[in-house]
Amino acid sequence: MLVSTPPRSPLLAWRSSSPRNRGIISSIIISSSGTSLLRAAAAASGNNAAAAAAGSTTALDPDWRTKAKPVAPGSSYPAKEHCSQCGLCDTYFVAHVKEACAFLGDGMSKAYTLEPSVHGRNRYVKESRKREKKRRGNSFFSSSHERPPGKKKISSNLSGDELQLGVTLDTFYARARPAVDGAQWTGVVTSIALAMLETKTVDAVVCVQSDPEDRLAPFPVVARTKHEVLASRGVKPSLSPNLSVLATVEALGPEIKSLLFIGVGCQVQALRSVSKYLGLEKLFVLGTNCTDNGPREG
Repeated sequence: MLVSTPPRSPLLAWRSSSPRNRGIISSIIISSSGTSLLRAAAAASGNNAAAAAAGSTTALDPDWRTKAKPVAPGSSYPAKEHCSQCGLCDTYFVAHVKEACAFLGDGMSKAYTLEPSVHGRNRYVKESRKREKKRRGNSFFSSSHERPPGKKKISSNLSGDELQLGVTLDTFYARARPAVDGAQWTGVVTSIALAMLETKTVDAVVCVQSDPEDRLAPFPVVARTKHEVLASRGVKPSLSPNLSVLATVEALGPEIKSLLFIGVGCQVQALRSVSKYLGLEKLFVLGTNCTDNGPREG
């Protein structure tokens, strides 16, 4: 399993709570104070054999790309009123919506089945079992959520992080120093994306610029230059179809073998389910939190 260290960059000032902050940043929780709580994942998600095992298991027509029909503009999406408009159904990847969508079938609980493929294990929640059993019921817990054999004991504080954040190596705070001009806060997300692109860790970054005619409307792009990444800085407070560019990623073929995807949980879950079809050698995910987002129309 591929494990990467945080990209070295003078733009970032890391403030770790312990020396164990190894692993590519895979989740960022932005606080209103302008400081970012980052989660270093247990492993980056290279498109290795284990990660390739994740995804849909339903037999599909070999010509699913040409036969799948994206949802027409203005039509209802499969998840109906629960849909987050992640963009999956706007492309031929709609063929995988039943397995990939975070709001169909088992919903976001599918994340637990993806964790071993991506991180090598499920989140460890033993210290919080009694409290969570009362709240969620026994069915939430299984042997796969226990500490794996041979693993060192995880502190109770860290297991609490895993319960809330998923598989975790460490939690710490970070600021970009100096701050990125025009960023929402200090530009931590933008700085990480720039560092990974400039060091050639990735060939491209899926990020969200603003619509040329409406600065608050999201406009997902496959960024391949510093200018394109910088153009995505700042929060767009509305639902964004980030996965609508997956067909573009696949179409670029040999030009993109290593990709950084920036997006929220439901997008990431769907991405993990279809990533094996993208022809990537390495896939990195920089996850941001999502709360109270709605359509641009209001």
